[in-house]
Amino acid sequence: MDEAQNSSNGSDFVDGAWNDTDAWNDTGAGRSALKHGLGVTVVLVLGYVLVFVMCVAGNVLVCGIIAKNRNLHTVTNSFIFNLALADLLVALICMPVTLVYTIIYNWPFGDVICKLSIFMQGVSVGASVFTLVAVATDRYFAVVRVPKGKINGKQATVIISVIWILSITVSVPQAVVLHAEYDPVSDIVSCTERWPKPTERAYYTLALFILLFVVPLLAIGYMYIRIATNIWYRPATIAVSTRSNTEQADAKKIWVIKMLVVVVILFIVCWLPLQIIALVTDFGHLSLNAMTVIYMNVYPACHWLFYFNSAMNPVVYGYYNKNLRRICNEKLRKHKAKKTRKTAQGVAYNLRDISQASHLLKKDTSVNTVQTMVNSTPD
Repeated sequence: MDEAQNSSNGSDFVDGAWNDTDAWNDTGAGRSALKHGLGVTVVLVLGYVLVFVMCVAGNVLVCGIIAKNRNLHTVTNSFIFNLALADLLVALICMPVTLVYTIIYNWPFGDVICKLSIFMQGVSVGASVFTLVAVATDRYFAVVRVPKGKINGKQATVIISVIWILSITVSVPQAVVLHAEYDPVSDIVSCTERWPKPTERAYYTLALFILLFVVPLLAIGYMYIRIATNIWYRPATIAVSTRSNTEQADAKKIWVIKMLVVVVILFIVCWLPLQIIALVTDFGHLSLNAMTVIYMNVYPACHWLFYFNSAMNPVVYGYYNKNLRRICNEKLRKHKAKKTRKTAQGVAYNLRDISQASHLLKKDTSVNTVQTMVNSTPD
């Protein structure tokens, strides 16, 4: 499901737990009662900052490496670049706003930003999910349906365009129903969805769950299973005569299968908890106490897991893509060597300055000594 939908269900932007705003306000406590303690706040900030730095650094590195190296301008890497771009938008647009609203439980950004920020969250999250499917599709066509089924550059461009158009389309309803509203009872401004009928929001949530989780998971799972079985049972094109060659071929197969398994597990672990909680809060008719527990304890962890997926995507695809990994290692080695040279030059300059200062000091001392001797000589 779209993370932005999860973030704005019911009467607030972050957690989606408040299906009955009036009942909540009638308690007299208001939303101001939903405040994390100092310890929890510190953990939230540190956790979000860690994932934010990982996500921005990793995805910027992937985008930069692919953009600057012509030999990496392949169909597969175009999808990986698009995935890194979408995940970078998730970090820049989703994480800061979600963290601020989770901590202060107030919307300080106004109505326009309420609509625009959550709409852009939906677009970036949708693009990330659909690109994961595109990467799996590209690998499926390249391995299972080779050679006639391979995706070419023009087709990849069309697919990427469709990804963004579809992501925008599924996010438009949120931009329409979202409003920044002030609640005089709790003295809180919230970025709130106002659907004509409550059931419409529930149906929208369910539709996004199917479109952005169930269908992608089934598609990715099916294609990666086909890829794994095809690689494992495919006969070698060249006769393998030595044990070392056999072990090398098996190791390569296991390497690819490990990557596929990691991608699927990461997708499920990072996405499923948030989807389940969103469905439960929309369809479960939870009590106020249950919603409070979910908001205070469950949603922060689920959102962190969701963002962790965007931080891990460049790590997984960069690590298992040998060309990306090789160039990345070269960049890191050059950066480290450059830093070492600068450090060595700095030390050399310092030693030279010390030597010059020592020489001048000795010279000055000699002059002073001579002057003293002259002054002490009787007339």
